[in-house]
Amino acid sequence: MLPVFTVLGAPEILDEERFSTRSLRWSSIGALYQAIAALTPRRTTAEWLEAFHEASIPAMPIRDIADIRTDPHLQAVNFFVRREHPTEGAYFDIKAPVRFSAVPGSLAAHAPTIGQDTEAVRQGGWIGAP
Repeated sequence: MLPVFTVLGAPEILDEERFSTRSLRWSSIGALYQAIAALTPRRTTAEWLEAFHEASIPAMPIRDIADIRTDPHLQAVNFFVRREHPTEGAYFDIKAPVRFSAVPGSLAAHAPTIGQDTEAVRQGGWIGAP
């Protein structure tokens, strides 16, 4: 925690009694996050990433839902897959975020249409069964 506030340019925050021990910091975590939120607008995301990486502090940008598809890493791993729903049209699906060697990965079935599984649910059957 100490290096983070040093990089943020406010190491004195941790001089406050409520942040003097690990236990007290955890009980005041909301206040620490408020301090971070107040300090971070001072630089751009790229500037903060550079500063944190130089200090060997793991950091990543937070993506807005509106621009998540432009994330360089997600694009590089083809995380988003354009699919065509048989009745609803085109949409983007996501790949499973992890892979296991013993279980082959595959895209899930398309979302059911409204009412498609109603009768199966009423009968206590398997939803989405072929």
